[in-house]
Amino acid sequence: MAITAQAKLALTEFLLGTEDVVACAQYGLDWLATYAGISRALCAASLGSDPHLWGIAGLGISPARTGAFQIDPARGRDRLSRIARGGRAVWFGPGRTRPDTPLGTRPFHAIPMRSSRQRPALALLLVEGGSARPERVLTWFVRILGAKLARLRLKSAMSDRGLDRERRLLFSVINAVSDPILLTDAQGKLLMGNTRAEQLLAWSEHTSEGRRHALELNNLHFSSALASAAVAGGVSAREVIMVDPEDGSDLLFELQTTPLEVDRGQSTFVSVLRNVTDLGRATREIEDNYKRLRAAEAQARAERRRIEQVIHSVVDPIIVSAASGTILMTNRPAEQLFTSSDHDPQALRRAHANVARFSSFVGLLMSGSADQLRERLTLTDPQTDRVVPVEAVAVSVPAVRSELASVVTVLHDLTEALERERLLAEVKQASTQLEARVSAATTELATQNELLRRQALALEHASAAKSRFLASISHEFRTPLNAILGYTWMLLQNMGGAMNPEHRRMVGKIDSNSRNLAALINNVLDISRIEADQIVIELTAFAVEPLVREVIDELETVITASAVPVQCDVSGELPALRSDRQKVKQVLVNLLSNALKFTTKGSIRIDSTLDDERGPWRITVHDTGAGIAPADRERIFEAFEQAGPAGTVSAGTGLGLAISRRLARLLGGDVTVESTPGIGSTFALTLPLEPQMLITPDVTDRTTARTLAGVGVEAEGAQS
Repeated sequence: MAITAQAKLALTEFLLGTEDVVACAQYGLDWLATYAGISRALCAASLGSDPHLWGIAGLGISPARTGAFQIDPARGRDRLSRIARGGRAVWFGPGRTRPDTPLGTRPFHAIPMRSSRQRPALALLLVEGGSARPERVLTWFVRILGAKLARLRLKSAMSDRGLDRERRLLFSVINAVSDPILLTDAQGKLLMGNTRAEQLLAWSEHTSEGRRHALELNNLHFSSALASAAVAGGVSAREVIMVDPEDGSDLLFELQTTPLEVDRGQSTFVSVLRNVTDLGRATREIEDNYKRLRAAEAQARAERRRIEQVIHSVVDPIIVSAASGTILMTNRPAEQLFTSSDHDPQALRRAHANVARFSSFVGLLMSGSADQLRERLTLTDPQTDRVVPVEAVAVSVPAVRSELASVVTVLHDLTEALERERLLAEVKQASTQLEARVSAATTELATQNELLRRQALALEHASAAKSRFLASISHEFRTPLNAILGYTWMLLQNMGGAMNPEHRRMVGKIDSNSRNLAALINNVLDISRIEADQIVIELTAFAVEPLVREVIDELETVITASAVPVQCDVSGELPALRSDRQKVKQVLVNLLSNALKFTTKGSIRIDSTLDDERGPWRITVHDTGAGIAPADRERIFEAFEQAGPAGTVSAGTGLGLAISRRLARLLGGDVTVESTPGIGSTFALTLPLEPQMLITPDVTDRTTARTLAGVGVEAEGAQS
């Protein structure tokens, strides 16, 4: 790098005009930084008669580390000592073992400075550099600075030889102080500092990012405090908060700054940072304790006010007595018992009597026999002379060292309590008498219940016997009736010869009435069999559409006679129904017969739906008859109940719908009705797709059990 003659002239003029070794060395290093681009360097020189080389100037190195660096050319055995004794310049490049220097681990040149007549080096220059051959400007600089140091050395030999020892002693003293000590210029630049100051404010290129951030923050706080001190002038002290680079905790320092006047009108500042962290923490704790004490006092005063308010708001008398027995505090109810005016001698006497009884009671607690005392007292109202029974509860309040401080006594008026006890005794007596009466009534009721239970069992047995009787005589009823039906059929078929119209009409009436009687007998026998548990369920899988067609064909004669068309909307694609086919058919016959009986105009429609895959079957019979009143919609499903249009009673026994619902529920389903008077009704038979549980009667003799007959049965009962 080429250096201009003007730059070299500036360095030469400064060296000629300065007689201070440290100033010459420091100016020279700054000159290298400006014109040679060097960032880090150190100059160690021998001052006076001491052969040691001490660090006197640094570039990019803290003053504390610069002042602590030394080399012993006479006795040292490291490379730097040998170079200082008479060696040549050495470059400590990458991969080589480097001596311990403030430059760290980067490559550097170690260049001795000596005159021709002095073999031991006057100084040693350590310059950071990445090339093995030093720059020409560096060689020229070493020759110029070495000559200057040689002249100053010669001049220093004739001056006071104790300055060097004092300088070293100064560094030793300030490094031994635990508080940071710094020497700075007016701009805040650090000129000299001890080791503790370097730990708080200085960093190198190897410093971690977190530690460097803490050190930068410390420099910012220190510079701000130093600037304030410079403006104030004179010796000043102020607090500075810094960060401990080791753990990041806050440190509180007291900064004491003293300005110094140096040559050429330059000002410097000596700063001492005294660590007052513990003192500040103690001060804050004292302040916090003082605040807590003030808060506790305020809380105690507020608590006393609250206690007074509570005591005066309580209805029961409260007395607070001192250890000597003196009453300290009372509320208004207590004052009414223990005080009285002097104008009424009798009232005053009664009040004194109350005080005497109370003092005798509290004296037991004062003697220390117990911490709490509860006893009943009889006092007198001083004004009205009314006897006031009270329960006195006294509690001792201890003070420091368990000494008795005071006694708090609460008097509970027992007048109402005694009255309640009297009333309670009367209530208990009345309750005992009532219990005796209830016990007697309960016994009588149990007797009546047992009689009713026996009567109910007798009725059940009678009903079961009736049902069994009706079921057992079915053959006796049907045998002569079947004979009558057979003979009338033969007569109507002219098997006994031709009959005239009048005879045929009479025989037809006999046949019709006989069939009605057969239907009546069948219904009575069906309801009897159901009640006698003689119904057998036979489950089979069958299609619904053919079953509906079969029911329509079976009632074709009735349909033709009624002149009301019957429409079947049952799809043949529906899945098979698993149930008792004969009983499902009987229910449908009853429902369709019922619709034909009470529908005079319009039409009748039968359809079937399946709500979902596992849902119930729904077979509905829609008619356009007169409809059913809302009050009769559940009554028509009871046995022997019937209702015609607009509430009129129709012919029949009223068993058709009752049998249909009972059969449907026996199959796991139900029969329901929806009706609008004047518009029509819809009877719906719902059955499960796959019965989960069916009630199979316990028939003692299944060989005699018969299926319900459905041929020729005309539904009797209510119209829907």
